[in-house]
Amino acid sequence: MQVKLSDILEGMDFIGDDRGYFYRVKTGTVEMDDEDFFADMEPAFDPETEDVIYLPSQWDINDRQIMFDFVDQLQDNKQIDLLLNRLHGHKPYRRFKDGVLELGIQDAWYAFQAATYRQIALNWARENDLQVIE
Repeated sequence: MQVKLSDILEGMDFIGDDRGYFYRVKTGTVEMDDEDFFADMEPAFDPETEDVIYLPSQWDINDRQIMFDFVDQLQDNKQIDLLLNRLHGHKPYRRFKDGVLELGIQDAWYAFQAATYRQIALNWARENDLQVIE
């Protein structure tokens, strides 16, 4: 079974509390499973008759831990202190991203985040015996 890496990554980008994505084994496609979206429609799939594999959830991805991992690899103590401070308290995600912009290291952050998401996607595919198409 094959799956496009870009489809996995796109699904991972849009995962939320009430919206997940799954890989439909029969068609080899990644599709959205949104409870609100499907409320007035037929369910996205019947788990008793169709094989689906859910993509990693937001808890599996753990964006907060990815931010801490990014800070761990920094060398500059000023950057480390500012970003660690932003990760604690009210709205840590927003404050962290604002800190990254203030420090001018947004390219490094987005590259780190993309590489981490890519590794999570590849691990998920391997764990589910799926061949990734780049």
